[in-house]
Amino acid sequence: MTKRKKIVLSFVWMLATFIGSIITLEILSRTSNCSTAMYSESMSACGNHLYTDDVNAGNYLNELSEKYSQGISPSPEELEKAVIEVDRASIGGVNGVYCGGVAFVSNDLPVQAELYVRRHELEHVFQFRLQMEEQNHESAANYAASKEYPIGMIETVIFSVVKARDHFDSTTCYLVALWETFKTYFLPFAAS
Repeated sequence: MTKRKKIVLSFVWMLATFIGSIITLEILSRTSNCSTAMYSESMSACGNHLYTDDVNAGNYLNELSEKYSQGISPSPEELEKAVIEVDRASIGGVNGVYCGGVAFVSNDLPVQAELYVRRHELEHVFQFRLQMEEQNHESAANYAASKEYPIGMIETVIFSVVKARDHFDSTTCYLVALWETFKTYFLPFAAS
């Protein structure tokens, strides 16, 4: 067998494995009885009027939205001021969330991941306040945040994959949940 033929066969084998893995994950996600919710639905921070009724915070978010509409990205200092750091349990165990007109970030993230998640959640603020019409708000927020904090995105993915393992009894449900999460956050044509 020639070297070229070996390379072609290796490529075909890798492509078949990749496609087979996607088909398997998609079939499992449609047929398994797994809950793909990786975290609790309880988000006490979202209903806390201490955060949602703060007029100064709302005005600050309006200022940042106006700057953003002019092409000016928020600085790390502005991210720190605009996105509220809370205990992970108060936002349902997720890394960050936008709800009630306010963006939150978990207080246990590594530094670069925290910047990435703050920027991701602030993008949701911009989407809402500037009435942006993306097909998938999550992937659009990811792309915006990863342009500014690519290391933070990698750190967030690794942190999330490791942290999520604790929420599942079966490897199948864990893999299905990761697949569903990947589709939501990274595939722009997937429904959000």
